[in-house]
Amino acid sequence: MDKTPAANPSPGRTFVDGLLVVAIAAVLVSIGFQAMGSSETDARKRLLEKEAKRVYAAMSAYFGPNQGFPNSFAEPRLDTETLDPLAARGYYEGNISATLEEGRVDAYESPDDQGLNQEFWMELTLRDDPGVRYLVARSDNAPASGGVWVDGVFAIRNGKLEKLP
Repeated sequence: MDKTPAANPSPGRTFVDGLLVVAIAAVLVSIGFQAMGSSETDARKRLLEKEAKRVYAAMSAYFGPNQGFPNSFAEPRLDTETLDPLAARGYYEGNISATLEEGRVDAYESPDDQGLNQEFWMELTLRDDPGVRYLVARSDNAPASGGVWVDGVFAIRNGKLEKLP
């Protein structure tokens, strides 16, 4: 007869072990959601930057044959939701309003200190993230420019302008 001592049974998993596994899993899932949310915001920022550059190009193309930019107050007045007359006349074929806070340009102005409609500026805010703002301009009157002539598309970060490539 074999008298080998019985092996100690393994103690198994305790309730504390289970809680530890659940806690670690929760932390990993949380990190994953944050990374995913960050990449979605980055994608929306890239899309808005692309659309802002298209708007700048449309404004530049509109300027020549019309001898000025769309007006702020009189006809042809720039519609801050549809971007008419740019869209209606075929200069702009994008959908920037889908990427903007409240579906429209925050502010638009075509000051006349350089001549009638010879300059413009518009400010844009990313939908779902009001900390992401842009300036599209050819002007020295944009509030974010501090009276300095700016020409192009700029990110507004901490109150300072950074020109986009």
